Amino acid sequence: MTLTLQWLAGFFDGEGYVGMAGGCGASKGLYPRITITNTYLPVLKAIQAQFGGSIYICRKTDRDKGIRQCYTLSWSCKKAITLLKELVPFLTVKKSQAELLILGYTTHKRDGRSLSNTCLQQRVQLQSQLTEIKHEEFIQ
Repeated sequence: MTLTLQWLAGFFDGEGYVGMAGGCGASKGLYPRITITNTYLPVLKAIQAQFGGSIYICRKTDRDKGIRQCYTLSWSCKKAITLLKELVPFLTVKKSQAELLILGYTTHKRDGRSLSNTCLQQRVQLQSQLTEIKHEEFIQ
């Protein structure tokens, strides 16, 4: 089964997340992260086979409480930005978030191995702007 960018954009608009994640180790900064979370693993595996990314369990099954197994397909850093650039022309709901993340990340690049304080502050501000856009779009 071949998935198109248009199909993925529609699926991502409904099930996806655009944001910044906290770094660890030497970077101790923020980096771009996009995810798709769903309970149907075969669709995430089909997306992963064509577009890459990493799948992990985000919620375990608890049948007594009616909770189904949940999985997340994730892309980070340059891979996230590359995929977003391909999806942007076809996005609707998450288009402004994707455009902001692409612009912000490409503008606020690190110098060397670690983030400068200035770059880190710019990324913190970018994270706040993304959160604000999500709230504004949800209210409309």
